[in-house]
Amino acid sequence: MRKVFLVLSLLLTFQSAFACSSDCYQCHSDIPKDKEHKVLATCTNCHPKHSESAFNSKCGADCFECHSVKKVMELSDAHKVLEKCIGCHKELESSESNDLYNRLLN
Repeated sequence: MRKVFLVLSLLLTFQSAFACSSDCYQCHSDIPKDKEHKVLATCTNCHPKHSESAFNSKCGADCFECHSVKKVMELSDAHKVLEKCIGCHKELESSESNDLYNRLLN
């Protein structure tokens, strides 16, 4: 029991060292170089960066935390590219309200 308490205490103490902002590229710098994820770099052309409070500073927080992929794809032809995401990230297709945190991090 003492070991469990010690491990939990250490995790809570150092959680900020493992915490991240909402910027995926901060930890995943290889994403823009990956041809499948390259399109993500173009999102900010139309969508200026959201404030950290809008993302609640959660790792992996993104558009799909609040918005359904299917609904977003219907909004604009530019969003049709999201169909490629569903090819690998199957959970995005089946979820009508993509409200879980870290959806894209299978």
